[in-house]
Amino acid sequence: MLIYQVNVEIDASIKTTWVEWMKEQHIPAVMATGTFSRHIFNERIDSLDQNISIYTILYFCENESKLDEYFKKFAKKLQEEHNDRFEGNFTATRSILRSF
Repeated sequence: MLIYQVNVEIDASIKTTWVEWMKEQHIPAVMATGTFSRHIFNERIDSLDQNISIYTILYFCENESKLDEYFKKFAKKLQEEHNDRFEGNFTATRSILRSF
């Protein structure tokens, strides 16, 4: 099992709008690609910076070929949609984990 982890620091002033968009638009679009079996959307609650809200989205993938498919066919467009909508109000880091 592979886990595609996306960490996002979002300006706290727009967090409600961002969370709604993520739950109603972005995450469903990622899941509709058929490359992930499930996801978990988390909010970090121990942040010391009141101006920034921190979130982690974990997308679970059965194998490397499915993950490759996501990156080749879907990732760029979905990331661009996010960037266009929230540019200047977030930073994101991404990593791939292997679950044992």
